[in-house]
Amino acid sequence: MTVTARDFRPEDADGWEAVRRAALPFLVSVPGQWAHGLAASPPERRLRLLVAEDRGEVTGTAQVGICSRST
Repeated sequence: MTVTARDFRPEDADGWEAVRRAALPFLVSVPGQWAHGLAASPPERRLRLLVAEDRGEVTGTAQVGICSRST
């Protein structure tokens, strides 16, 4: 098994949502929420969404960025 980590692409939205729902069922989200959040994020936050992919299927997610409102 070879897992590849790469940047999120808009076509990953369904896989992203499925992984997040399976791993964190207590966090409520709606379809498209993450793609919209990435597009609307201020540049100084440097938000980056990542996916882990195995044979074309999203199997993991990660998000990194700077808390731009923090001192």
